[in-house]
Amino acid sequence: MNENKHMSNPSDVEETVEVSELKIITFTLAGKEYGIDIMQVKEISRMMEFTYIPNAPFYVRGVYNLRGEIISVIDLRLLFHLPLPEKELAESEEDVENLIVLQFGDYYLGVVVDKVDKVCSVRYADVQSAHPLFSDISIKYINGLVHHDNRLYILLNVNLLADGESAGGFGSEAVSISLEQMTPAADKIQKTFVKRIDEEPPVKEEHEGDLHEVSPSSVAAESAKTEDDQALFEQFTAGLESICGFYVNEWSYRAVYDAFSDYLKKNGSAPNFHTLSEYAQLLPFLTKEEEEDIWSNEYFDAIKSLSFDTSDKNFNVWVSWCGYGHSAYSLAAALLSKKSDLPLRVWATDDDLLKISMGPNLMIQNIDPSSPLIDYAEETKNGFKFKKNLAEKLLFEYHSVENGNQFPKMKFIVAKGRTSYYNKEKAGKVIFELCSKLDNGGYIMVADYESLPESDFRLIYSGSMRIFRRI
Repeated sequence: MNENKHMSNPSDVEETVEVSELKIITFTLAGKEYGIDIMQVKEISRMMEFTYIPNAPFYVRGVYNLRGEIISVIDLRLLFHLPLPEKELAESEEDVENLIVLQFGDYYLGVVVDKVDKVCSVRYADVQSAHPLFSDISIKYINGLVHHDNRLYILLNVNLLADGESAGGFGSEAVSISLEQMTPAADKIQKTFVKRIDEEPPVKEEHEGDLHEVSPSSVAAESAKTEDDQALFEQFTAGLESICGFYVNEWSYRAVYDAFSDYLKKNGSAPNFHTLSEYAQLLPFLTKEEEEDIWSNEYFDAIKSLSFDTSDKNFNVWVSWCGYGHSAYSLAAALLSKKSDLPLRVWATDDDLLKISMGPNLMIQNIDPSSPLIDYAEETKNGFKFKKNLAEKLLFEYHSVENGNQFPKMKFIVAKGRTSYYNKEKAGKVIFELCSKLDNGGYIMVADYESLPESDFRLIYSGSMRIFRRI
C-alpha cells in the first residue's frame, strides 16, 4: 500500500519508470531463469489438468477453461525440448502446473512453466543482445539478456509463439488445429468449471452525471478558520505526499484535517514533521498494514445487518485491491450466509499480478470455528481449502481501478484505504470509477478513516471499517 513512501516526487519517478524501465514476469525452465514483458501477460494461474486435444502438435497440452473462455495451452519445456521435472500425476495441490496466460490482442494462450518467480523492473539500457551460448533454446525465441539482483534472465520473444514465423513455433496452423477440436472438449469441461457471466456493458444512468469531485483544497477552504490555518494545512499535506506517499483526497480529507486541527489547537503551532513515524503518531492509519486475512466476525455481522434488493437476476459485488483474495472469499461467505440461494458473482481485482494469481487456489492455515467461513471450507493436509460452492462465485482478474472497466452495476463494493495512495489526478479517476459502478441503494466499504460525501451517501456502519449506502 505504501510503495510510494519516501519518494521526493512520486509523479516524476513514475514518469521515469515508464520511459526507462521494463517490468517483467520471471520464471524458470529446466533450472534457467527467463522473463516475459508484463504487458503481454494477462494473468498467472495454476491448474491440475488440461483437456487433451487429439492430433495436436506434441507441445500442445490441450485446452483450459479460463473462467468460461476456452484457451489453448502449450508446454514451453516440450516446445524447447527441455527436460520435464519428475513428479507423479497431479493428485494434490503440490502437483499443479504453473500456467502463464499470454495475451495477443483478443487471443489468449496459456504456457506451462516450471515455476513462476516474481515481478521485477529492469532498465532497457541493461538489456544485452542475445547469444546462443547463454541458453538451451533457439536464439530466435530470445529478445535479449539482462542481469538483475545477481541473476541472469533470458527475455523471451513470445510473439513467435503465435505468429507462425518459425516451423517449430506455435503458429497459426497449430492454433487452428487446436481451436477446431475444442468444441467437444469445451462441452465436457464446461460442466466442471465456472461459466463466465455474459453481461451487457453497463448503461450510463443520469445520476452518474451528478457525481462530483471535491478537491481537498476547496473543502479545507470552507473549514479553515483563517487563511493562515489553510496555508499551514497545505504545507502539512505537502509533507504527507513527499514523505509518506499519502495524498489527501475527498475521502480522506476529514480525518486528516481534524487531526491537524486538533494538533494546532493543543500545541499552538502546526506539526513540523520530517519522518513517517512522526506523521504516523498523528495519523495511525499511515502505517496500518493492508488486511491479508479472512474477515473478523465484526465484518460478517455488519454485512448480515444490511438490507439488500435481491430481485435482480445477478447479484454483483466488487472487491477492488483484493490482494490474495481473503476479503473476496469472506464477502462471498457473508452474503451466502445471509441468503444461501443468492445469485452471487464476486468480481475480485488487483493490480498485483502475483498476488491475484494465488486467489483461485488460496489456502488458509487456520479458520476460527465461530467464523461463518468455516461452513464453506474443507480441511486438507496443507490447511483449509474453499469448497466449490463458494469458490465458483468468484472471478479473479488482474486489473487496475484507475484504468476503468466494463463491469456491471454492483450491489456492494469493497474499497478500503487505497485511494489516498494515488496522486490527486489518479485518485479523482479512481473515486469516480468506484462510485459510478455502485448501484442505487448499493453499499461501499471503506477504511475507518474515510468519509464519503453526505450529498450522495449515508453512513450505515462505523467500526474498524465503515459502510456507506448510496442514496
